[in-house]
Formats: sequence, structure tokens, C-alpha cells
Amino acid sequence: MLTILQGDALSVPISIKLNGIEVTTADIQAVKVTMGGIEKRYPGEITYGSGRFLFPLTQEETLGMTPGVNEAIIRPKFSAESLRGARIKTAFSVIASPDKEVL
Repeated sequence: MLTILQGDALSVPISIKLNGIEVTTADIQAVKVTMGGIEKRYPGEITYGSGRFLFPLTQEETLGMTPGVNEAIIRPKFSAESLRGARIKTAFSVIASPDKEVL
């Protein structure tokens, strides 16, 4: 499980599989990801590189996340017009930080 400290800034790598096969940008039209209440989309805020979708998080965004286990929801829209969402109940954990300063 991914662990994030409040105040971290990072890009979370996301792998999407369909029937055990890795999904690439050639397979989809769009992806919407919600992590800890933060929504981002591909194409747009989410990028793709090294075989993974990259969900960027700023210091401000992680400072606003609730400590504890947080859910993620991934909704890819495939080129064949189908849409299949998945909720990942233990997607990542957020650790509370006493330091709330953005560097």
C-alpha cells in the first residue's frame, strides 16, 4: 500500500489492467481518477509515462487529505466506448504531519 505524508508532492503511478492485460493510452479515450477526494483526468492533469498513468499531487493537495486509509476510484473509458470503474478500498494511507508549511 502506498503511504503519503501530508505535505508530500509526488506523482502516483497507476497501472490499469483489463483481464490481466496492461492498458495503455492506445486502449483508452479517457481516465478519471479520484484519490482522497481529489479528481483528475487523462488526458489533462494525469500524464502517461514508462507504462503507467501518473497522478500528480501537490503539497497543498496532500495537506488537505484526511489521515488514515483513503479510497481511490479509477474510471477508464475504453476506445470501444465501454466504461468500467473500479474502487480500490485500501489504495493508500495518509500519515498526519504536524508541519503544515508548504515549502
